[in-house]
Amino acid sequence: MIIITGATGRLGHQIVERLLARVPAHGVGVSVRDADKAQDLADRGVRVRAGSFTEPESLAYAFDGASQVLIVSVDKLGDEAVDLHRAAIDAAITAGAQRILYTSHAGARHDSHFQACRDHAATEDALSASGVAFTALRNGFYAATAAIALALATVVPTRPGERRRGFVAAMLALVIGVAAAWSPAQWLLQARAAPRINDVTTDTARPPSMVVTQQMRKGAANPAAYPGESAAAPQRAAYPDIVPIVLAVAPAEAFKRVDRVAMALGWEVVARAPAEGRLEAIDTTDWFGLQDDIVVRIRAEGTTGSRIDIRSKSRVGQSDFGANARRIRAFIERLRREQ
Repeated sequence: MIIITGATGRLGHQIVERLLARVPAHGVGVSVRDADKAQDLADRGVRVRAGSFTEPESLAYAFDGASQVLIVSVDKLGDEAVDLHRAAIDAAITAGAQRILYTSHAGARHDSHFQACRDHAATEDALSASGVAFTALRNGFYAATAAIALALATVVPTRPGERRRGFVAAMLALVIGVAAAWSPAQWLLQARAAPRINDVTTDTARPPSMVVTQQMRKGAANPAAYPGESAAAPQRAAYPDIVPIVLAVAPAEAFKRVDRVAMALGWEVVARAPAEGRLEAIDTTDWFGLQDDIVVRIRAEGTTGSRIDIRSKSRVGQSDFGANARRIRAFIERLRREQ
């Protein structure tokens, strides 16, 4: 079970909403100070328990059964903030969590001029010393958007003809803010535009079949079987560029190239069957460690060439937010460069 703290706050609630798009509600729990304020989540099947960073014994109950815990940083500063974060970390460890995620900041440094950034750095130190796998989500988007807002507010009263120096500074802040916010904003827009599918392949008529990964998917929310036209039609509309790859090499050589690409992309290869022209792998997401399954099929094309088809499927979630398509595109791009 994935436990999210601060789920009644703006950030925590948005995280839960995004997570529920990929994970069944019974696999998500929230730790909140006031359980009544999370009734909307409880009504949807999320486990809601009262837990406060200031009451470690309540966290033991709220985190019970957690495989992963996402700690949303508190709105305090200094030693108080770090102590509260440490209490949550200790509770997650006691609960048996295998990974702790923490909403840090892009500017987390011990020598930062900003107290909050020093607090984040100290919390990351505590995570590093905990001995448990952790992910520090160094979010810079909110700071970037704040810079944009401040810059826009400053540009108006500092028009070029009045205070040129102030105008230049304001425009510089605006440029920096837009640059910092662009990547996360672009990802969010792409995710929202993605079709609600979780199975993407270069061959929608005869998608590569899972063999080993099918056995590894036992208990997964999404069945291994290809959904058919309900997935094929939105894929064709959204990803017309995802098509089979044809290489001017024999299948044996093509298989070697596929294997090298899979390893270079950091996939965990779980099956190599050169005689069958099949390679299977697992790719794990950075945030919550969600696993997606991949199968690559290599077939002879003509007398000297090879056709490669790939399929990438999420184990949970109605929508993959475009992750499978991005994975396949990265594979195709790298395979075409492989020699």
